[in-house]
Amino acid sequence: MQLLSGGSQLRSIPADSFYTGLSLSPELSGSFFDGALSLRWGSIKRDWGPGLNNLMLSTDARSFDGVDIQVDFAPWLHYSVITGSLGKFSLDTLDGNPFFSDDYQQDKPYYRFDNNFSAHRVELDVGNLLTLSIFESTVWQKRFEIGYLNPLAIYMFQQNNLGDIDDVFAGLDFSFTLPSTARFYGAMGMNEMNVVGNPITMLKAPRNMFAFQAGFVVPIPVGSFSSLTVQWTYIGPFVYTHYPIMEKTGVLEDLADDDTNNTTVTDFENTYEIVAVGADTMLYKNLNSKGDYDWVIDVTDKYPEYTSPDGRTVIEGADGLYHIYETSSETAYVNKGENIGYPLDPNSQEFLVQLDLGLPKGWTAQLQTKYQVRSGQYGFMIEQFMNYSDDDNYQEKNFWDNEFKRTLSMQMKATKKFSDMPIELTAGYRFTVVWEKPVTSGDIPYDGRGVTFGPWNDPIFDHIVQIGAKVFF
Repeated sequence: MQLLSGGSQLRSIPADSFYTGLSLSPELSGSFFDGALSLRWGSIKRDWGPGLNNLMLSTDARSFDGVDIQVDFAPWLHYSVITGSLGKFSLDTLDGNPFFSDDYQQDKPYYRFDNNFSAHRVELDVGNLLTLSIFESTVWQKRFEIGYLNPLAIYMFQQNNLGDIDDVFAGLDFSFTLPSTARFYGAMGMNEMNVVGNPITMLKAPRNMFAFQAGFVVPIPVGSFSSLTVQWTYIGPFVYTHYPIMEKTGVLEDLADDDTNNTTVTDFENTYEIVAVGADTMLYKNLNSKGDYDWVIDVTDKYPEYTSPDGRTVIEGADGLYHIYETSSETAYVNKGENIGYPLDPNSQEFLVQLDLGLPKGWTAQLQTKYQVRSGQYGFMIEQFMNYSDDDNYQEKNFWDNEFKRTLSMQMKATKKFSDMPIELTAGYRFTVVWEKPVTSGDIPYDGRGVTFGPWNDPIFDHIVQIGAKVFF
């Protein structure tokens, strides 16, 4: 909130003026039975997995309040579980793009993103070198759901029992360490797997929503605890997404050809009006005395069978009536508008190289280079979702023939800690260059399918400088 402007919220990032804010992260924690049982309740950063950021729960994800439990059943068998309450971060735009979240003022009390998050992870140490893990998580609507609160439940079974209204993500990972030489790791996650058989067929099947990560870490003989990390990450189309939950919000009677002015107030407390505007037919919702409306849809030549471009309003004709369905809730894999898992758009790949240096006298430094590529075949935005009833008509995945955005970024950061003062200074610089093809097909459909792009634009360059200080007390 804007502390100097009566508590008003920030509307976009980067901010267009000087901004003041406040952050509060209370935490309670305890350890029992010589560390075999740990409990924690708080809003903290979490990073579950062997990589730099991870597929299920990443350190770059916005923090959320949750209860964490970690149990060591044996020195070689570890179990972690968390259940938390996801939040909202009310922005209009982030880096110039629409922000996928609720608006504090406009949406309440009808929040679409009103979700909890549950996850668990089992780690098995095979000797001293190899660790194998299996994990599962779910974003689920805020309700008293015993199945997701049970720390030993299997979320996929519970989701199926409830009718697939929640977003489940599951996978495997490993870490193999050669002492003083290197650590190798890899991970695979999925939202859904519909086709099983030949590995190549499985990888190309549109409804197999896979994510992969692989990398290695090598110690560097410079300073203390210095290392070089090389990592590749792939987030497939529709990974982290979920179709919205719809509810019937209105029913219109069958209209005669000349009956273009018709207002119907339904039992669902919504007002709809069909209005002829020239040669077009428009459907308005919730007109009031000021002439404002919640939304307006062009239903010319589409009425009554219609789906809005974003897929979140549907009109269906049946039994001489026109049934209107609107989105009531969203369970995409996001918290406060940003990804809970790896911070990369669906249908993208990233190649990362990072050098971490521990230097004398309290200095640390980090050099990082990332090259990211996005494919525009379908499912390339987290708000997009697959039409399961039409999944046979999606083409096989073809990542490299549908590129539309490439991003190269290079970042340098340095930190200085003082031994005699509770102060930490930080400074950083990031250079970014983006190549992108513009969208030429008008509205982007809800699944991203059929989008056409123009030729590559000239590169866009950006420079970001950050300085800061932390004072501990």
